[in-house]
Amino acid sequence: QVRFRDDYLRAASLVTELRQVDLSLRRASNGALLDLFGAGSEGPVENPTSRALDYRLKTLIGRDGKQAVVASRGTITFSRGSFQLHQASMDIDLQIERWPPGLLEEYYQSYLPAASWSGVLNADLHLKGTLAGKTHVRGAAAFKDLRLHSAQVAAGTVSPGSGRVELEMEVQAKQMRVARFLLRSEEVSLSAQ
Repeated sequence: QVRFRDDYLRAASLVTELRQVDLSLRRASNGALLDLFGAGSEGPVENPTSRALDYRLKTLIGRDGKQAVVASRGTITFSRGSFQLHQASMDIDLQIERWPPGLLEEYYQSYLPAASWSGVLNADLHLKGTLAGKTHVRGAAAFKDLRLHSAQVAAGTVSPGSGRVELEMEVQAKQMRVARFLLRSEEVSLSAQ
């Protein structure tokens, strides 16, 4: 079990638990294991080719009794002289199974027009960019029994039921630029490009 504590730009810490963690890290340049904790090293790595790493992760992620299965793989390239994840470049694939409402909403709530939602999501996404800068997102999400509660979008609740969303967009700071959006469900069909 791993406990992840996030204090970045927050007044109160967020603690997220990762259970049944299967994680593999390798240097992207030559396949040797990356030594993140300094065992056997003589200080920071100065070779620029060693700042990129390939990873593979599968885990249960949870907080406050809610959990989902997350699998991800890709390459993360750290800026010269820094191992700060929010400034690193990423090129990753992300698969999510059984994502419940409210799980980690502090990270994505500002991007959604909904005040709250219910249902379950499964997603398959590709992300390329940086967390601190611009990130290109492409992929699809399947949803079951989805209900969005928002006064911004509609007077009351929007209930598309079960269906699928395909999207391509760029996310930067608190701005989202959608290049393609296709929603098909039992109740709603919407396309935007």
